[in-house]
Amino acid sequence: MSELKGIEKYKKELIKNARYLAQKGKGILAADETIEIMKNRFDPVKIENTEENRREYRELLFTAPELEQYISGVILDDETVYQ
Repeated sequence: MSELKGIEKYKKELIKNARYLAQKGKGILAADETIEIMKNRFDPVKIENTEENRREYRELLFTAPELEQYISGVILDDETVYQ
């Protein structure tokens, strides 16, 4: 029963966050590509799969003009979180 008390404590916050993420007209940017998936993206265009190139690629995504008008959230890979 104590587990339910913990859930109730955060229920309003969870609902608020879910509504924010599900805003009409916005989406979630999935930037959670693993190192292996990034290699698959980079190989065809002959970009070396280095940590710096992956960081620059993601930075390009995150700094797109007016991104906040279209994206309500981002899914990140562990590597991105620690960069």
